[in-house]
Amino acid sequence: LLKVDSNGEEQWSKTFGVDDQNEKGRSVQQTTDNGYIFTGQYNNGQIWLVKTDENGNELWSHSNYTEDEGSVGNYVYQTEDQGYILTGNYAIDPSNASSNLLVIKTDLNGSIEWNVNHSIGTSGVIEGNVVQPLTDGDYIVIGTEWFLFGDRDVVLVKINSEVNIINIPIEPSVYSLNKPYPNPFNP
Repeated sequence: LLKVDSNGEEQWSKTFGVDDQNEKGRSVQQTTDNGYIFTGQYNNGQIWLVKTDENGNELWSHSNYTEDEGSVGNYVYQTEDQGYILTGNYAIDPSNASSNLLVIKTDLNGSIEWNVNHSIGTSGVIEGNVVQPLTDGDYIVIGTEWFLFGDRDVVLVKINSEVNIINIPIEPSVYSLNKPYPNPFNP
């Protein structure tokens, strides 16, 4: 974790994790108490959520949200109730790279209040990339779905206040460019 000032000068840097493990940071946000929250991957496969103070000193850390290797937190956001909501993927079968979109809502200490493990019926990978609150109190998640060696598709999911999933279909559109006339550079 690195903090720089408006001129790009380093203010401080902190390292998190265990020396012989493979941790990854994916998303960081400043919190209302001027500290920071970040998510990523701990120990090659658990979703990781870490809260620090304003100087980057760790206040708490959780990596017990998933049990299987291959899970990762991609984005974290502080909610109005001072808790956190994060999205990423939950590895359902690391041996064939299958995973579901995962959304976790925690309290201010990182304890789970609810979670959503969402599949759209594929045997590939579906992951949440960003989660944001909506004005009606619901949450919207944008993600990606793909198969090994296949095309990627955008997934848009709404989670309502009763923690129900509402899939939002995205219809592909075909666009074409009309040939501009006259164009001396494109005869």
